[in-house]
Amino acid sequence: MNAIDFGSRDAAMCGPSGCGPNGCDPNEAVSDTSSRYSNVGVGQVVRLPSDRAAAPAAGRKEKPLIEVDVHSDVLCPWCYYGKRGLDVAMAKAADRFDFLVRWHPFFIRPNIPRAGRTPADAGIGSVDRPYFHYMKARVARDFPGLLNMSGKCSRYPNTTLAHSLLLWALHTDASKQHALMEAVFAAFYAENRFVGSVPVLLELASQAGFSPAQVEAARVWLETGAGEGAVRAQAERAARNGLSGVPDFSLCVEGGGRTELHGGGHWTAFLSAFERVARG
Repeated sequence: MNAIDFGSRDAAMCGPSGCGPNGCDPNEAVSDTSSRYSNVGVGQVVRLPSDRAAAPAAGRKEKPLIEVDVHSDVLCPWCYYGKRGLDVAMAKAADRFDFLVRWHPFFIRPNIPRAGRTPADAGIGSVDRPYFHYMKARVARDFPGLLNMSGKCSRYPNTTLAHSLLLWALHTDASKQHALMEAVFAAFYAENRFVGSVPVLLELASQAGFSPAQVEAARVWLETGAGEGAVRAQAERAARNGLSGVPDFSLCVEGGGRTELHGGGHWTAFLSAFERVARG
């Protein structure tokens, strides 16, 4: 097994800033330096496609809408790093663009039991130093005060339920899905909350701004497994289309161009991508 294998015996190498079906790259030096996250949802400027039909306010030119589709998995620390790069870039470009961000499923470890796997069971890391500990120095350097990956970890989750909740959020109120993704990432990487649990996921949905009635609908969705088939089908379709690692960001703008970013990018990479798609 490699250093971050969740118990599989067919581990493979991963990209320098991403995660594949066999784990994530542990190239970064481990450090005890950690940052304190203080900007949940930083930079999120979301306008749903239906809003494009509305006339802009008098004297104000409508900003281009950049659509960002992201394939990710909660277990991928580079996905959280990449999300923060996207967040910061969106904040810096908010005067020029609106953004619609959609999150889609990918499974790094689909065979983790629903009850989760402890670090001891997985054979990697520990509660105090879980497998993503190697990212602490990187995030402290690149996103000081904006990203916290210094949490403990009692159990690594099967992420089917988290993906299912994100799919439910996309269909229920897409403008809140990005904030929900942030809440799920933060719960796992900073707060040692088991995001393979229905009660925990419902608390995160409420935290992301969904109403009590919507949270109750989410409970039924999760407890009945209503979205799990669709989640698996989406992940399998992405794999058939060639996706072998995450995070994967696809950006486009109406009347402009398309571009992709593979791996956890720094915010400067996203700013450059915004310019490319706007130019066509």
